[in-house]
Amino acid sequence: MVAGAVNGGEVQIAVKVEESLGNCPKYLNKKDVTARDSIEKGRVEKGLPLGEGALEVVRRADMVFLTSGYEGSMDTNHRGGSRGFVRVARNDAGGVDIIYPSTLGNLKENPLVGVAIPDFETSDVLYLTGSASILVGKDAAAHLPHTKLAVKITVAAAVFVESGLPFVGTPLEASPYNPPVRRLLSEQQHTVSSEARTGRTATLLRREWEAGQYVTLDFSEELDVGWSHMRDDEPQSLNDDYVRTFTVSCPPGDGKEVEITARRKGPVTDMLWRWNPRVPLEIPVLGFGGEEAFRLGRREGDGVEEVFVAAGVGITPLLAQAGGVLGTGGRVKVFWSVRGQDLKLVREVCGKIDGLGGVLRAFVTGRVGEAEEEAIREIEALGATVERRRLGEGDVKDGAGKKRFFLCTGPEMLKVLNVWLEGEEVAWEDFAF
Repeated sequence: MVAGAVNGGEVQIAVKVEESLGNCPKYLNKKDVTARDSIEKGRVEKGLPLGEGALEVVRRADMVFLTSGYEGSMDTNHRGGSRGFVRVARNDAGGVDIIYPSTLGNLKENPLVGVAIPDFETSDVLYLTGSASILVGKDAAAHLPHTKLAVKITVAAAVFVESGLPFVGTPLEASPYNPPVRRLLSEQQHTVSSEARTGRTATLLRREWEAGQYVTLDFSEELDVGWSHMRDDEPQSLNDDYVRTFTVSCPPGDGKEVEITARRKGPVTDMLWRWNPRVPLEIPVLGFGGEEAFRLGRREGDGVEEVFVAAGVGITPLLAQAGGVLGTGGRVKVFWSVRGQDLKLVREVCGKIDGLGGVLRAFVTGRVGEAEEEAIREIEALGATVERRRLGEGDVKDGAGKKRFFLCTGPEMLKVLNVWLEGEEVAWEDFAF
């Protein structure tokens, strides 16, 4: 028997526990949970579609509680992950669907489900009821790329309660087992269909691509060591399919070779850094892709200046396009935000692409030592301008005349740029694929 009392003795409640199940810590993110000092009644919103407050709870969620039933009994358990692992697939007058990876249990026998989604930091909570559909294989990947198993809940009713929890939770340590957040196919520009997963390899016989597109490669045969429930020495490997997407940084040639420029981070690029080129390495090519809108020089002669804004390795879509655009006299400006340690890459790129230095402004942050100062002098000798500060709103908006902007940065910088450039013609790509 578990008993508790509200301060002041106004209400008492007793709960008889008939069954219990210890929570597996695999996807639990640690929090410091404390009682709220004061509890004020917040607003309550019922009905569909979900309002902004309810949507924000889903966006921020790193844990949900699911209640299902089987043969007359009720079970409640949790599912966790990185913030944003639950995605809203639909939210309109026609219906509301949410999707998250994994979880079967009773849902296979009885699809009816109740969901409680807490926001530990704001104390808001969202309650849902609905019906679950289990998505396997291609059906799961059609919603969440790189996902083999997912659950879609069609929501029948919703209640959002502002400040509905009597506690707050301060985030501490995230679970090392959390897989990367998978965005819905409808949220992404970068997709390769499951039908494209064929035996083509990185040694191409003949494939066509356009400057600025990306290639998707499957490294699983080299790196995947099979399934296990826990793997404390390498927890991220449990949910890694080892499929990676790289921008092709060379212009199309005879169609037999591609060149990629990558930053060393994670198991795939670490393997490539350690690879001995004298040893054959065969990697399946899943396909090429990329939005037509992210091509510079598509509308020659329209008098519009094209501005390319990149952060770090976000310069790669330009590498394959710059020669053709600059060679035709197109009006182009390039703003490139880099850390001091990446100035060698800036110097190399400026040296390889004729005319790039004359249109480039590099914005350098972080440590700039003697070696970096030497790189800056060499970059400036190639005609580029180097600023020892962050890129600002005035930089991207500087100058008169109509402009077309191409953005390739990390998600946070992309949000800031889109605010600065509201109302402008903008095409963008980010690193979250």
